[in-house]
Amino acid sequence: KNNSITTALTHQVGQNFQKLQDKRIEAVEDYWSRILLMKSTVPAVVNLSYNILLEEELTVEKLNNTKSNFGQLITQISQRDFTNELAQYSDQIAKHRPFLSDKLWVLMFAYSGFIGRSVYILIDGYEKGEIKYWKKDDGIDQILSTALNEKELKYIKSLKIHSFDSMLQLLENKILNEINRLISSEDFTNNSLEELKKINSILDQGKKSSA
Repeated sequence: KNNSITTALTHQVGQNFQKLQDKRIEAVEDYWSRILLMKSTVPAVVNLSYNILLEEELTVEKLNNTKSNFGQLITQISQRDFTNELAQYSDQIAKHRPFLSDKLWVLMFAYSGFIGRSVYILIDGYEKGEIKYWKKDDGIDQILSTALNEKELKYIKSLKIHSFDSMLQLLENKILNEINRLISSEDFTNNSLEELKKINSILDQGKKSSA
């Protein structure tokens, strides 16, 4: 009798596991697509300014004197439209929250926060006549500290060019690693095994009590 109960419970655990896995896979697929959409919100001129200009070159004067007139392109960016679009993708991820790990949730906020703050300080700095490079911004440091350790942050900041893209790539790699860990179901499998052990222990105790 106990064997049949164990078999039924094991089957139930397996079914629950598969349902959760299906939901997790659906959630992380949509999560990743939204992450890529967040990346696409970065205006091309912001991306180029951060990636091809050295820190000391990122000045209002330099932006106004580029062949493509980066300064004029920056003035054409709608900060409101950019912010709304970025927030929209974060909001769309929220519906998957029950099936995402805490780490993926934190990484999403670090990713969107880094993009949002970096775009904002460039536009705001240009309008005010003095640009603060993203590496020197305390707000960005605070955002990234939730997802990166000091060594990782220091390394990216040491890069002379393409540091902006490199930061996005580092965060994306962390996201992908966590997605792989999540869908490999190590934690869920371990929890399931512990539950089965508890079930068997209860059944064993029942046996002894009825003996």
